[in-house]
This record gives sequence, structure tokens and C-alpha cells, in this order.
Amino acid sequence: MPTVAGCITMPPTRQPKRNERLMATETYLYQGEYARSLVAKGEAKALLLVLEAREIPVPEQARERISACTDIPMLQTWIKRAALIDTIDDLFA
Repeated sequence: MPTVAGCITMPPTRQPKRNERLMATETYLYQGEYARSLVAKGEAKALLLVLEAREIPVPEQARERISACTDIPMLQTWIKRAALIDTIDDLFA
């Protein structure tokens, strides 16, 4: 692998293309299935914390539904709703 010194001494016209090639990847780590599952788990945890902070009771069935959800946009919608609802039934309405 070329060194930083090699990039510095390379003619300026070739340097951007070379840097693009070095940095290019077909996918980013955070786009992988594993990374998305971690994000979903974090969102579910955040949702449960909001519900807890608002003292909204969360039955086991609802807790399992939230924890099992892998749809990040849905979890984010639920987090927003959790700030406004009075009961857990309102969350899923």
C-alpha cells in the first residue's frame, strides 16, 4: 500500500483520482444487515426508555413486539409517538 508521502509527491492531477480509488468501497459498514440490526436494537431500547420515563406501562407482549421490530423507520415513528401518547395502545394505533 502506498504511503502518505507517495500521495503528497504525486502530481496534483492524479492525486484526487487515486484518493477516490483508495477510499471507494461497494458498501459501507453501517449499511450491512448486522449494522442495521444494531441500529434497530438501539431504537427499540430508546423507545422503551421514553415509555419508561413517561411512566407508560408496557405489557410483556408490547415489549416483545418493540424488541423484535427491525423496521427502523417504524421504530422512529413509535419513538415520536411515545412523546405524545397516554397509553401503549396509542403507540400501535
